[in-house]
Amino acid sequence: MRKVMRVFPPTILALTIYQMIYPNVLFNGGIIVAANIILLINFQSREIEQDTLTPSGNRTSLHQELLLRVGGKQTFQILTVSLQQFRTVNQRYGAKRGDALLYSISLWLEGLHPKGKSFRMGNLDFALLLPYDGPETAGRMARTVCDRFREPWVLDNVSITPSAVVAEFIYTGQEESADDILEILNFSLSVAKGRKDRFLPFDPSIYERMAEHGRVMKLLQSALRENRFEAWYQPIYNCRTGRFTMAEALLRMRDNRGELVSPAVFIPIAEANGFIDEITDVVMDQACRLLADPAAAALEGVSVNLSAQQLLSEELIGKMDALLAQYRFDPGRLHLEVTERVLSENPQKMQAVMAELTKRGFYFCMDDFGTGQSNLSLVLENSFSCIKLDHSLIQGYPESERAAFIVNSMLDMFHGIHCRLIVEGVERESQASALIEHGVDCIQGFYYARPMPKSELLRLLAEG
Repeated sequence: MRKVMRVFPPTILALTIYQMIYPNVLFNGGIIVAANIILLINFQSREIEQDTLTPSGNRTSLHQELLLRVGGKQTFQILTVSLQQFRTVNQRYGAKRGDALLYSISLWLEGLHPKGKSFRMGNLDFALLLPYDGPETAGRMARTVCDRFREPWVLDNVSITPSAVVAEFIYTGQEESADDILEILNFSLSVAKGRKDRFLPFDPSIYERMAEHGRVMKLLQSALRENRFEAWYQPIYNCRTGRFTMAEALLRMRDNRGELVSPAVFIPIAEANGFIDEITDVVMDQACRLLADPAAAALEGVSVNLSAQQLLSEELIGKMDALLAQYRFDPGRLHLEVTERVLSENPQKMQAVMAELTKRGFYFCMDDFGTGQSNLSLVLENSFSCIKLDHSLIQGYPESERAAFIVNSMLDMFHGIHCRLIVEGVERESQASALIEHGVDCIQGFYYARPMPKSELLRLLAEG
């Protein structure tokens, strides 16, 4: 378009001179038509490449810009920003103010550097394309962006501090295409979400991590097709009876050769790519089948973790009813575990679903209590039959006075409201002895038992 606009004036001049020499030949109409066509194309191109809400370009224009810069072997830096939990912003301040915040963020990014360009990659994802002037300048720009999103944005005298993660990519002539770079940007943002500082600086090792991510993705897809997921169970020791009376169902996956893949490898990828609900259904089915097995009659309960998406699903109650009808077990023996983070997604809807399932006889358990996101009000507002203390709380227990005070206080508090307490992550005899002495109900951890297949669990139960 720029080339056409540069050529257009001399072309008009040439045609004007030609017409002066040959006055019988008229070009006026043709010139006007050509001008209108060029302007129309320009406006349509602008409409296609411009974000509809903010001053930034959209994903299409970012792709076009990357094509040009990669094709010209220009060096550049991209800082991507992804806003997290933006639903709470809209709920608290209104959708109109939420849109105004997105506009303000776009405007700030656009004006950050005289040669910078901002793009809105998705609903809540932005990209800032900058010239690369060396690591020092790039580091300074990255810090500027990270620091800005730790501060509040003031709109109409209202202060809003959105949660955000930032990821960086630097192009210095690598072989990646524009499509590859967009894929790297999305992957980098997903990695940045798991970092404490919420920022992922560019590192060439990102290519290896992406390759491993792709390998695990293929394993997940093939495992779903070929039913290579299975439930293992970690027994839970009942301190009152001195026996294993409960167990937690845990997800396991085998690769093409039948070898187990570490959950730490595939579960984060399954959660990030929407597989976790489908494979959790497999665990739920196997757990219900176990509860229906007469050999597992000694089990008071088997717990299964639920994700936020599952609790919000309109199909959940129907699925639970179908499992009850199929396996005919006591619903009070199936303990559904949720975390405070899950409940915070949509508290009112979650509470309504939990109340409906509680009416049907299912028990709920709050998992990972004490991880920094736990809320006592949620315990009081919801019908939790038990609370699981996270393993991080007892790392220094009982030797550390601080850890001992916190854990023992929680034991007293939850017993006071008649909540059963399970402590996770117990690995030492000193921990188990101190917890039992202070009256803990149940203990889950490697000190008593590691996760095992169903056959081993049934043998353990038979041995008493």
